[in-house]
Amino acid sequence: MMTRTLHVVPVGTSVLAHLPKGRLHNPTGTLAAAPTPEQPTPPPVRAVIREATGADATLDLAHLLGPDTLAALHVACGTLAAEWTSTDAATRQAPLSTQRDTLLLLASDTDDGLKAATLVAARYAGLGFRAHYADTPGDQPVLQPGELHLCRLPGLNLASGQPAPSTWHALGTIGRHLRRACERGEDRRILIHLNGGYKLLTPHLLIMATAINTALAEPGRSLSLDTVRAFVLHQDSTALPDGIVWIPIGSLPPTQWDTLRALAAEPVITRDRLDSTWDGDLLGQFIAADGDHRSLTAAGQITLGVL
Repeated sequence: MMTRTLHVVPVGTSVLAHLPKGRLHNPTGTLAAAPTPEQPTPPPVRAVIREATGADATLDLAHLLGPDTLAALHVACGTLAAEWTSTDAATRQAPLSTQRDTLLLLASDTDDGLKAATLVAARYAGLGFRAHYADTPGDQPVLQPGELHLCRLPGLNLASGQPAPSTWHALGTIGRHLRRACERGEDRRILIHLNGGYKLLTPHLLIMATAINTALAEPGRSLSLDTVRAFVLHQDSTALPDGIVWIPIGSLPPTQWDTLRALAAEPVITRDRLDSTWDGDLLGQFIAADGDHRSLTAAGQITLGVL
């Protein structure tokens, strides 16, 4: 049986550093829009990407980047982006295939973040992956092999301070999509790449992974313990195959999980409902207490979103 892999790839902005040096082609399509007398300020990259997104969420990369730039990025050297290096290392034994792999690129809610994610997506498109854009996680359809989903994480903009609650809600929603994809068949696994993207996201991606892992390990399920995996690269190591360092993904204790599931079953989680949740196991990690008032932490929002 062929195992289908869902690759979760957070995208940073380091790939943009290669543009002025000529190592990567600069976009010549709508992403390269220059100021004009009628529009002295170029439109936000998000707006440009949405304009290039069809009604079925397909993303026209040639329109965004220009045909020549897109063709050049199709064959770009994998070492020019941490995201490419990561997927190349993870698929060295079995190269990326449109028959079994799906790619989710997680982009920050910034011009540079979305532009970088578009450049990163182009190389995968050269392998035959069909590009889609999810402006709000939850927009994407059922995840299928051969698809690439560029997902904007609303509120993920470190220039404006800490990420907004919408960022954690988005991660939880993405986790729910991944969980449901795995529940549709035992031949699916999730691989979380931690080599690129904002490092701030790393612990939160692991929180998402733990929630998915716990849900898939519930009694009655026959999924493998290796269904959800995460890794980083240590490229200077000669002792590690392909430089891969696997990060353990745990599961939540039954007492925590049962309480979280009960909260997730609520149509609306009100402040009164949280204030009445006196389960000390959740305090600090999933529920924050400020005197008698309680609220969901980032971990709480992500975990409940997965459910």
